[in-house]
Amino acid sequence: MADVVPLALKLLYRQLGPVLLNDPKGCREHLLKICPEEAGEIEAVVAALELEIPQRLARTPDGRIPPGLTSRLVTERGIAAPMADLVVRSWASALRPEGPAAGSGASKPPASAPRAPPAPLAPLTPTRSSSPSPTLADLPGTATGWLDRGDALEPGGNALIGGEEVSKVECYRRALGLDPRMAEAWVNLGAALGGATGVTVAGQEVAERACYVRALELAPDLLPAWMNLGEALGPGERAKVGGSEVSSIDCYRRALAVDGRTPAAWLLLGLELGEADRADVGGNPLTRRDCLLRALELDRTSPDAWGALGEVLGAEGKVKVDEEEVDRLACYRKAVTLDPKDALYWTDLGASMEAEDGQVEVAGERVDRRTCFLRALAIDAGLPTAWSNLAEALGPDEVAEVGGTSFSGVKCVQKALTLDSRLPHAWITAAAILRPEELLRFGDRRYTRVDCLVQGLELDGTAEDAWADLAAVLGDSDTVVVGGQRLTREECARRAGGWHPSGRSQGPGLPRTSTSRPTPAPSSLAPSGKEVPPVSVAVRLAEEEPAGPFGDLEVAEALQSLCTKEGNGLLEDPAKFRLLMLGLCPGDRVTIDALTVGLEEQVPQRLDAAAQLPGSSSGADHTSALASLLETKRGLKAEEARWVVWAWGYALELRGFEVPGDPL
Repeated sequence: MADVVPLALKLLYRQLGPVLLNDPKGCREHLLKICPEEAGEIEAVVAALELEIPQRLARTPDGRIPPGLTSRLVTERGIAAPMADLVVRSWASALRPEGPAAGSGASKPPASAPRAPPAPLAPLTPTRSSSPSPTLADLPGTATGWLDRGDALEPGGNALIGGEEVSKVECYRRALGLDPRMAEAWVNLGAALGGATGVTVAGQEVAERACYVRALELAPDLLPAWMNLGEALGPGERAKVGGSEVSSIDCYRRALAVDGRTPAAWLLLGLELGEADRADVGGNPLTRRDCLLRALELDRTSPDAWGALGEVLGAEGKVKVDEEEVDRLACYRKAVTLDPKDALYWTDLGASMEAEDGQVEVAGERVDRRTCFLRALAIDAGLPTAWSNLAEALGPDEVAEVGGTSFSGVKCVQKALTLDSRLPHAWITAAAILRPEELLRFGDRRYTRVDCLVQGLELDGTAEDAWADLAAVLGDSDTVVVGGQRLTREECARRAGGWHPSGRSQGPGLPRTSTSRPTPAPSSLAPSGKEVPPVSVAVRLAEEEPAGPFGDLEVAEALQSLCTKEGNGLLEDPAKFRLLMLGLCPGDRVTIDALTVGLEEQVPQRLDAAAQLPGSSSGADHTSALASLLETKRGLKAEEARWVVWAWGYALELRGFEVPGDPL
């Protein structure tokens, strides 16, 4: 995550206070105003707010990060684990700027070690606020007593025990103070710490991983310790246990050696293995597919296992699960049925469907590809792969409504690129749905079909269909630069594995993308391939004439619709106006910035006032005067200034204002 977003979040919370926690929309708008180039990171911050993660942090009086918050962002919103961890820590820093810094490890739900049932406890009343906690029984005098108290508390909860307020972490710390060889307490302390900074136990500072390692030194066959250590280790990371260095894969193998019927261990092992990797379990070299099948044999209700198996099978693969033959589509149908609130599974389901599939049944309901992507966006409107796939499903002619706004295929691509400008599928899809002479507007640039394909291939040079599409649109004497190499049409065709110039009269066809975790978008996209000059003119389809050398009638229509919907309140907040307009026209930033300048200079208010004066129906003199003001005071070019004044007049027409004559 860019450093600017956590800093902006901290400053924003200092200004607005707890009211920010109840306003995800306002949080998004304020952050976009401060750092508009970090839309992808901001969506992750807002996703945490929608899941009430900051509220959970605010109710944790000991300044720790409760376990399970990072994993919620990963599993419920499809955010990559490193990004999710940074988001949680950013919120913790914003809420408690003077508190202890969080660690870098990912938090997870507590995994209590198996043991004999504890003796009956006095009832515990966890407290989640700063209000006084009820006084309970005397402070426990044994390690087992403190362990029981910690297990009874909810994550992040505190309780008054014997007149003293203690947290879950503190309960386990005190248990270990009385019995430092209690392996179960070490496991539970690590799980309670999660990614937070360590605590002092018996004079030593220990963090999450060290707790699991200590537990395994005391009890080498403790299953929860191996599972939790595997989850705590990131890619390429290792920990030293009993004189040997272990990776996450080693941890899951050891867990299965303890109990080979643990479905979670099989699933996590499968997720860790690469395409060509093998893991030795019980003397058998197993693939990723083998592990996932074993997980499903033990637990057919795991949406994660079904989703991962669908990804492994790909477009052509089939496999038997308990005598039932399933393909990729069937796996994603099962994942969605088991977890219909996961946007990634809906996107994967739609991406696995072909146009000829029509509709498939999910939980008793018939859905088509487009419906799948719309469902995904209803759950998480910040998922770029869902926007990109919806664009491909809509094509050049159709539109769909998302959140009360109509989106064409091109607008969906623009939205996807705004969220993640390094998504290859979005660029390649843009080339597929653009008409031959149409250009894609993104940021302050415009891209031809060739430019879009080059951008996609710069990001993913293995996309054979994109190479074929590039060969299809190049002329015999044309060349293009990809990856620093200048290529002819024939060379592009060879990279596609052969190409025949037939059957592409309606534009290139493209494979849909699966929903690997979205990559955060950079602040700017470096151009590659053909040189594209920076422009501010918007490009229209051939049958739609542009409003002039600057601006776009479509933007003026969006402005008119927004004014009608929001009323006069919109004219009082230029920052809010800009954010709302960018949501409607994400690819028209330059034009919207010019309109915002007009609002800051009160162009609409002045036009409205002029319209009320006798003899001002034409508005020609006033239009000219306002345009001159924008030129001299704000530095707009003449054509930009005239268009801004005209567009605001056009927008106000629905409110009884007769539009000043179109200057263009």
